[in-house]
Amino acid sequence: MLASQERSWQEDVTSLLIETHNLAESVLQWLLKQFSVDVRRLPDKSQDNKWTKQIAVQTLQALPIAKLDDELVRRLASQNLREIRNALIRGNSSLKALMFAALLSTIEHSDHPFLKLSADELRLTRLLDMADARNKKAGHSGSERIDREEAMEHADFVIEWVQIFKGWY
Repeated sequence: MLASQERSWQEDVTSLLIETHNLAESVLQWLLKQFSVDVRRLPDKSQDNKWTKQIAVQTLQALPIAKLDDELVRRLASQNLREIRNALIRGNSSLKALMFAALLSTIEHSDHPFLKLSADELRLTRLLDMADARNKKAGHSGSERIDREEAMEHADFVIEWVQIFKGWY
């Protein structure tokens, strides 16, 4: 509908970005249900205040997935341990925490899609770009607003991204 409109309302454009973000989150939640990982792979709750970016980087770099570039690792390393744990246990956290948890699940599943797909197919950094745009440009307090073209690009990307997992549904 938005693509066919000559003029779009900012609320529609913002809504598209939010729904796009929700779709990406739902795929990560599905991955965590299908390819669960023992939460004991993470430090227990008493260690939350000792979780650092350096530990997160080391954790990500130790994963069996070879497609993690330095930028992706850097951007995910700031995730709060409690949020990652919530993603593993409940499947509800931020997109970045869900992605961290989904990456962690590659430890226990040799058939995990993240291990089978190429970095060019996964485009996880591009997914983080979409999440950052949603966080900066779709919030009530943000001064930046997303334009229609950018929202459509993110939506088209996420729709394509969802399709790469269809062999596992």
